[in-house]
Amino acid sequence: MSRRGKGGRFFNRRDDSLRDFERHYSSRDEGSNGNRGNYDGSEAGSSFMGQGRGRGRGGRGGHPSGLKGKDIGERSNNTKVPDNWDDVMEDSEACKPNLSSVSVPGASENWETTSIKYSHIGESEFKRKFLQNITGSIGSKMDNSLFMTSVLANDSKLDESLKERLLAKQENSARYNQMLEFRKKLPSFQMRQDILHMVRENQVILISGETGCGKTTQVAQFILDDYILRGEGSTCHVVCTQPRRISATSVAERVASERDEVCGADSTGYQIRLEAKICRKKGSILFCTTGILLQWMRSDPALREVSHLVLDEIHERDVTSDFVITILKDVIPKRPNLKVILMSATLNAEQFSKYYDNCPSINIPGFTYPVEELYLEDVLHLTKHLQSQKKYSSRVLECLKNPNSEDICLELVEALLHHICSTKEDGAILVFLPGWADISSLHNIITNSGRYPL
Repeated sequence: MSRRGKGGRFFNRRDDSLRDFERHYSSRDEGSNGNRGNYDGSEAGSSFMGQGRGRGRGGRGGHPSGLKGKDIGERSNNTKVPDNWDDVMEDSEACKPNLSSVSVPGASENWETTSIKYSHIGESEFKRKFLQNITGSIGSKMDNSLFMTSVLANDSKLDESLKERLLAKQENSARYNQMLEFRKKLPSFQMRQDILHMVRENQVILISGETGCGKTTQVAQFILDDYILRGEGSTCHVVCTQPRRISATSVAERVASERDEVCGADSTGYQIRLEAKICRKKGSILFCTTGILLQWMRSDPALREVSHLVLDEIHERDVTSDFVITILKDVIPKRPNLKVILMSATLNAEQFSKYYDNCPSINIPGFTYPVEELYLEDVLHLTKHLQSQKKYSSRVLECLKNPNSEDICLELVEALLHHICSTKEDGAILVFLPGWADISSLHNIITNSGRYPL
């Protein structure tokens, strides 16, 4: 660690304190010369610019002139030699080789240069002890968390109640059965039994599948319904993490709709920063952002209130999700009844499986609907912005030469929407945009165009 000194200089705290310590005690041992009283006479207790008696009359160890009464006593206490003087001096001598290699940067040197000169401190004994302390702190919290009683203890009355309510919904709810028919068409539903078998037999599994296969909305429901129908609903609380707030809320609302519920009033809810619709504690599914999960783990690293943890979209590899994945490697051995389900696109699924000691994985093949890939030049051609002479017109090629051609162009998105509405059958269109600002802007463009019956 470092601090800024006068003139923009940076000093290592350990180096500073040792340097001051050596200045003080070297002046005690060699202070018979008046000019050696406190470091070059410029500190408190010396005469002006080192001229005169320094540490007192004739350098004999007396107090500086001008001190009286209480001030003399306080100075005497502050300069008293410690009882462990030999140990301190031994530590000081051991540090001298390191201190001699440290040069103080000048005021004109920049931060990068200073960092390079002090880079050796990064691998110091202080750093190693600091990391040991942090690890010990996490370990102690983990142990304390494991000794606390979990809220997921078996409750036979609640188990029976949850089972009766689910069976009644399956028999009597038209909305539930209508949504169930749609769910059965999803590729993930075709692999329901395989997924449940893997979850029962393994602590960590990896599920991969293309966008649209239904893994985000269905896997958590498979697990919850299986526990409820087996009469163990009170011991099941599934937490699903999402990388973004909007996905956590929208997925929770969708799952609640599929279960013929109001989000936050029954078995499905969500929690994001500054907003929450909390579901019941037992026999439930809670969607949250990865950041919220990290906040929970600060106070409860063992995740005692979670039976199944579903980490969705882990292929996006942001800092928060990577941090959670790393911490979980320490949690899993101490929580053998915690099930971890990793969900990823097929792009790099094997990497995550290897990280968790080659955990078993399952791939969900297929899409809900046929998928056709069109690239920017194809879209420019289809939207009739340009006159086509060959496969791509000269104007398309000129457009693509622009270095900003792949930036988001909301006008082009609107033109593509108009082309789809004009040439395709009736249906739904899903547009992915980076954030709320772009979503709002595109909505305004569509509304103001007057070409859509909104």
